[in-house]
Amino acid sequence: EYRYSGSSVNNYIYFNCTSSTQSSSNCETWRIIGVFKDTNGQEYIKIVQNKMMAESEIPSTYQANGKSYKIKSSSSYVYWNYDGSNHNNNWAEAGLMYWLNSKGTDSSNQGYLKTLSQNAQNMIAETKYYLGNIAYSTDTAVLAYQHERGSSSCSSSCKGGDIWSGNSSTWNGKIALMYTSDYGFSSDSNDWNTALSSSSGNTSWLQGANHTTYEWLLAPTTYAANDIAYWDSNGKLTRHSAPDTNGVRASLYLKSNVVFIDGTGSSSTPYQVAIE
Repeated sequence: EYRYSGSSVNNYIYFNCTSSTQSSSNCETWRIIGVFKDTNGQEYIKIVQNKMMAESEIPSTYQANGKSYKIKSSSSYVYWNYDGSNHNNNWAEAGLMYWLNSKGTDSSNQGYLKTLSQNAQNMIAETKYYLGNIAYSTDTAVLAYQHERGSSSCSSSCKGGDIWSGNSSTWNGKIALMYTSDYGFSSDSNDWNTALSSSSGNTSWLQGANHTTYEWLLAPTTYAANDIAYWDSNGKLTRHSAPDTNGVRASLYLKSNVVFIDGTGSSSTPYQVAIE
């Protein structure tokens, strides 16, 4: 694995461009989390939005899986999973997952994935995401990474070891949220063994002007069967129940045949990529 860590890194990248001539006027600016290998040795670049989604991008409801999910509250914050009755923390069946991946039947709202340019859609890899519980009050970046992948048992309050009963341990898909460990490892390496709940996040490139409120992460927590991890406005890891609302940044992997063609990764000259 290769990760960008520290408060000042050159990991800016253009994505979702509407022209082959890439610039700030026709592309979105995202950030590179790192480069990762799958079990077959294929390498993928993982990226995340540079800032939270705007209110105008997010619908209030979304039809999928035979349900009507609440996606956004009046304050533009997003529900991780809320269909009026089911508030569990299983990403594989969450309303937010269905909307981000355009897996719905709502004719009035095609879902986030379908709003991206065709070129951007062609770049996104379908990969395995790990859904193990994290212990939000004590996990460090290192421990969160282990817990997400189910290599350690969580507390006795958690059902089924590191996975809540009925939840999936992994999910194959295209668009998700950052791992808790992604946020943790974005800090300086000196902080990787510090509890994320006590960290201010000041050494992370994710913390700053583009993080001004609460944001959802991907992981369930050991606290309760409808509980999800998020990071607060000070950069500290904490928890909310799934029907509560927080901000959202999409995260995804680029296919292994996506290559760099230009740029330095700085905010003024982000990396440019194309399909090989």
